[in-house]
Amino acid sequence: MFGADDVETVLYPNDDEPEARIMGQSYGSQWESNSLYYHYTPPDTAIPNIGLLHTGLNPDGRRYAPCGPSDLAQKEIDYWALGHIHTPQLVDGAPAAYAGIPQGRNIGETAIGGCLLVDVDAGSDPDIEFVPTSPIVWQEIVVDLSTASTDDDTPLRNLADAEGYLEERMLDLRAADQDSLTDTLSMPVAETDWMPEGFVCRWTLSGRGELFEALDEEATDVLANRLRDRSSSASPFVWTESVRDYSAPPLPDLETLVESDEIISELVELSNEIREDDATRAELRAKTGDVWEWRADEEHEDISEDRIGLDEKRLDDLIDRAVTRSIDELATRRDNAN
Repeated sequence: MFGADDVETVLYPNDDEPEARIMGQSYGSQWESNSLYYHYTPPDTAIPNIGLLHTGLNPDGRRYAPCGPSDLAQKEIDYWALGHIHTPQLVDGAPAAYAGIPQGRNIGETAIGGCLLVDVDAGSDPDIEFVPTSPIVWQEIVVDLSTASTDDDTPLRNLADAEGYLEERMLDLRAADQDSLTDTLSMPVAETDWMPEGFVCRWTLSGRGELFEALDEEATDVLANRLRDRSSSASPFVWTESVRDYSAPPLPDLETLVESDEIISELVELSNEIREDDATRAELRAKTGDVWEWRADEEHEDISEDRIGLDEKRLDDLIDRAVTRSIDELATRRDNAN
């Protein structure tokens, strides 16, 4: 639409009675190292000025028209319609936004595709709404075997358990509404009747659990095919792209680990010392970071709204989690080494 030699201008809807001025410049090659924004200089501000620019919004970049939000904000452009990033997002510090793409192309683009509806007036901040359009939504869903369970709260142990669990997640997707599918977006969503025709899912099995013993490449293929059979006639459809296995075997109970592993034994002993030593607990509280605020009294109401209350019980919980995470990391590294 626009040439690469210089910024070009199109008056909308026509040259005689223009209601908006649209300015843009294309790349002359795959990459553009020049700061193209500098040349977006409208002749007046009587009508809304809209700038189309392909940029990574990186002032230090060398490939995608380097610039930053402050650079765009200083120009007399009422709205910058940006391209390059495939996820819809607003730009802090400038009247600008990325629309993303209307449809994700592969499993790496799980965001809802769409376009932007922008109401812009000369000299005013633009009013921006996202309009979802993608008929297919890619999903990568991670299943943690350490917490996943059957309907009767037993751990997943075999392919039948896994199939039943993933079928429930497929039903959750089919029951999703527009609000739940777009609630991670950083901008308002226009009211439409959009819903996807279907979902394409990659199921990633992670964490430690008994199901690990039943999984191999053949088993994950069998599981994927069973799930595909379940999705053929339902609407919206949920098609399984693949089932990936990144799980690990369950850890032995802590007592067994302490008896059999010197490092884990020392780790548990250290955590017990921390729990019992008042001076060490005080030092740990002081090093938990700015997000925490110590409170010895559960009834204390003066804690800041943007900080998390830290009491003795929660401190013990943090210690327990740190020990569990450390043991899991040690075991994972040993599994990988073997």
